[in-house]
Amino acid sequence: MGDASRDGPHEPDPSAFAAVRARLAADRADTLARAAALSRDYERLPQHGEAHINWTLITPMSRRLTRSLAKG
Repeated sequence: MGDASRDGPHEPDPSAFAAVRARLAADRADTLARAAALSRDYERLPQHGEAHINWTLITPMSRRLTRSLAKG
């Protein structure tokens, strides 16, 4: 009578999200490394490089925040 796939929403298995978190951390590290390399190309003052890296980190965070606000 109670088929598990039809019972409705259930708590997600925490171990199922470990790979996604690791991938996100790797994506952030890769993005930061690319931004650091690009900032050297545009760097006139050290502050320019810092600003380039800050914008690189701000952009995906703002996307994530607006996506989560839009969902609910």
